[in-house]
Amino acid sequence: MRIGTVRSMMKIIGISVFVIDITTQKLIEEELRTSEEKFRTLFNGINSAVLVHPLKLEGFSNFIEVNEYACRRYGYSREEFLNLSSRDLVPQRLLKEKGLLKGKKELLEKNIFPESLFMCQKMERNFL
Repeated sequence: MRIGTVRSMMKIIGISVFVIDITTQKLIEEELRTSEEKFRTLFNGINSAVLVHPLKLEGFSNFIEVNEYACRRYGYSREEFLNLSSRDLVPQRLLKEKGLLKGKKELLEKNIFPESLFMCQKMERNFL
């Protein structure tokens, strides 16, 4: 609410009042907050690694979101994951060894990495 005075020749001759109803805006904000809470609970509550990154036609994008299960499974913190791309999780030796990539080469050329190629570098485990 905004209140102002109307003056004429140094005398107050009126008052102006502006009121803006923000009820709808507050309700929408609360609905959004509730929706985000539900999403976050579901996203972090499932027992599957979820790693989200933008789709690019060329090159690799860093992850923009990961769930808690992915962090536990691969041994990286959320902050570390956000500085990595899917290519960073594939051991370089696997990219060079043709026998292990048989049937997957086409996917790799399209920058699609099956989870079976991802490696837990911090745990030094491989999910092949």
